[in-house]
Amino acid sequence: MKVRYFCELFYCDDPKNPACLKLKATLVDSEPVKKEWYTQKFTSEMARENALTRPYHTYLLSALDTDFIENRFGICDMVLAKIESIERGEVDEYMYEGQGFMHIIRLDGVTFEHMIFGECYSWPIWTCPLSHYKATLKGFIDFIKMSKNINSELIIELPEVNEKVSAD
Repeated sequence: MKVRYFCELFYCDDPKNPACLKLKATLVDSEPVKKEWYTQKFTSEMARENALTRPYHTYLLSALDTDFIENRFGICDMVLAKIESIERGEVDEYMYEGQGFMHIIRLDGVTFEHMIFGECYSWPIWTCPLSHYKATLKGFIDFIKMSKNINSELIIELPEVNEKVSAD
């Protein structure tokens, strides 16, 4: 599975103006969007299906936008340092409260719980492998260090894991 980081126009149509560019992340060739989701009123059933069939987009990649906002105040670096403490066995768990999600980071995986709705029908609790979380965060940091223009792009490969990604 691959993650693609790129820029898209946001609020204005001048691709040369960095203020008009928004950093985005998506999976390459995975978790397709259903076209009817864009043409119909998005229902709670659709939200649940989206969360269950597109969890990397719904949780992990959207958390980059809502919870890490371009590494302001070095939050990505701080979370990576906590991950390394967990990997060394110094800490069992670290909880990061983002704007969108609570990130419960453990050696056996990272669990996402929606900060507003908690666990509910539309937002089931979701867990991904720690290696995917760490690689995605490192890729995000590398991408935001690059020059920001409409052609900026970085693609990373997520590590292979034998663990099952789950929605509880």
